[in-house]
Amino acid sequence: FFTVDYIRNQDLGVFLGVKTLPGIAIVHQDLKYVYPKTEKLDNYELGLWIEEFFLGRLEPSIRSQDAPSTLFDESKNIYRIVGSTFKQEILQSSASVLLLVYTSNC
Repeated sequence: FFTVDYIRNQDLGVFLGVKTLPGIAIVHQDLKYVYPKTEKLDNYELGLWIEEFFLGRLEPSIRSQDAPSTLFDESKNIYRIVGSTFKQEILQSSASVLLLVYTSNC
């Protein structure tokens, strides 16, 4: 457990996915779990969230664009996959998948 001066270390907050202050994140095996509450921290609710982590019931936080309303682009004959749809559309697909990964800011 550690605390960070967010004013001096804003990049770390962005990396962890913490969008509001105070913010809490668990980093475990290269996965990030961000506490979803944005209101005042509640010790009981926080304790339940931490318990869910240890029981393996939390989904990791994934930095992602919003899921597109339509995954398939007929004009280009491609599927648009974002971080939040990757597991379902690629990893859990019953079909063979060829994935081209790119970013528009490179």
